[in-house]
Amino acid sequence: MVEISILVPTRGRPVRLLDFLQSIIDTTANLSDVEVVLAIDVDDRSYDEMKWPDANLKIVRSIAPQASMGSLNTRCLDNSSGKLIILGNDDVVFRTKGWDQIIVEESKRYPDGIFLMFAKDGIKNDAFPCFPILSRECCSLIEDPFPKIYKGDGIDSHLFDIFLRLKDFGYDRFCYLSNVYMEHRHISNGKGDKDAIYNLRSHQLGNNNFYTLWKMREDTVQKILCFFRKEKVSKLGLADLYGEQRNSILLIWSCFLQSKQSFSYRWKYLFYHMAREIYFCFQLHKVKRFAIRMKNRIQFSIAGVD
Repeated sequence: MVEISILVPTRGRPVRLLDFLQSIIDTTANLSDVEVVLAIDVDDRSYDEMKWPDANLKIVRSIAPQASMGSLNTRCLDNSSGKLIILGNDDVVFRTKGWDQIIVEESKRYPDGIFLMFAKDGIKNDAFPCFPILSRECCSLIEDPFPKIYKGDGIDSHLFDIFLRLKDFGYDRFCYLSNVYMEHRHISNGKGDKDAIYNLRSHQLGNNNFYTLWKMREDTVQKILCFFRKEKVSKLGLADLYGEQRNSILLIWSCFLQSKQSFSYRWKYLFYHMAREIYFCFQLHKVKRFAIRMKNRIQFSIAGVD
């Protein structure tokens, strides 16, 4: 078993993937302790001519039909062997020499394996875990860490919320690594392009799925609390309990009314996510109004020509 497995679903980005792999080769202290597990779509021919790095880096390629981001990460996890699991991206570049040793050493602070570790990414840094790092034991206890309902965005928020809820019960298991830099070359910081892969993602769908699974996260936290208290822990059968829904506002309100979290946590959750949804709806409404205006102008223009 290797120490660290980096999970990377990738599609149509061979140049970026090669940069990512080369950065691991250039910065890793113990290359034999690291593996990269790729999920590649069977219909994606962009990697056929790619020249894979000639180095002692274990690369596991899982090739299967196109699927949701949750399914792809789960497939990567099933094909991995590391004690520590990193959710990576093909638009990441490792910048810190010996990052692997730092992560392994920091993980020893949590003998039970329950933690959410994350590094500086150059965008959100200590505010949010863009690339969560979990132990294999933690993944097993969560049971379904990367739900298949997440088509694109949302998995990082899902894991973050589990550990926020855990912190609300007095168990702060966040571990931010300010001395490890995993540079996120994203369009938001001008280091990435808005390519076809990015355009396929729906941030609103990710939000809806996040709200849909609030009860799943709360049940998962209760399960972890049982583990801490050495009480009987039973499997939740998560895949069968939670179906896809669409009304985000009602789901957020349900979480406020039905949640077992503290009132303070529920109020913050309600306020933050309601504000986020209202902002999104407002922006979407502006886009719709603009589209209608443009359509009317075109129609009037055609009518004038006729």
